[in-house]
Amino acid sequence: MDKIGWIERATARTQWLGRVYLWKDGTESTQDDARRWVVEGAPDGALVLAGSQTKGRGRLCRTWFSPPRENLYLTILIRIPLSAPLGFLGLFIAVQSCRGLRQSLNLPLMIKWPNDLFGMGRKAGGILIEVIQERGDLWALVGIGINVNVTEDEFPLDLRDTVTSLRILNGAPVDRGLVLEAILLGIEEGWENWTKGLLEPFIRVFNELDYLKGRRIEVVLPDRTVLKGTAEGISAGGQLILRCDDGLRHYLSAGEASVRR
Repeated sequence: MDKIGWIERATARTQWLGRVYLWKDGTESTQDDARRWVVEGAPDGALVLAGSQTKGRGRLCRTWFSPPRENLYLTILIRIPLSAPLGFLGLFIAVQSCRGLRQSLNLPLMIKWPNDLFGMGRKAGGILIEVIQERGDLWALVGIGINVNVTEDEFPLDLRDTVTSLRILNGAPVDRGLVLEAILLGIEEGWENWTKGLLEPFIRVFNELDYLKGRRIEVVLPDRTVLKGTAEGISAGGQLILRCDDGLRHYLSAGEASVRR
């Protein structure tokens, strides 16, 4: 397995995440590569990273813009402990990734429910969780895509009003190794609390960094019902709290939220 300098630097300080990794210059999807590797015997905490993807995907089966050599495309292979609250994994990863990037790189990132990373009102990164049963254990494939060094004119025209990159937010190029290191160390820092179900610290940080909180939003539910109202943060159970125009509060576990303009 070839060693990649910026990945080696990024994982030098981790305890268990990324101690083994698979790098591909180009691939269809790191999620699919990770799924195959788990079947073949990948260790807990391994990473799959790619220089580019041709079939990168996000939540709701959306495609993910994945140009070469610019961004961070990875999947973390995590064996889920029996005690861990699996339903909170996406929230936990979003909180610790955002927190790590803010602290390490001083980036003005926030979290858009349920687990997108936003900067200056635009999407900078996304998280995709897929769960599989393999080798007698439950595994989570934690896909993370971060727009690191794409410039505004490199984004497709239909995305420019809704996406951004760390380079744009920072005003200068950003080292992908530092981005990867911040995410991995953030996850490791909160790992023990998450596995024990000690979720209050993550809920509190989410509410502090909640991009939607206080905004007028529209939520499309899985059955295509549309709700409109004001976002009031998330509950102790991780649900989006939506106060509708009729005064009723809804606690939503799933849906696609957008800011009403």
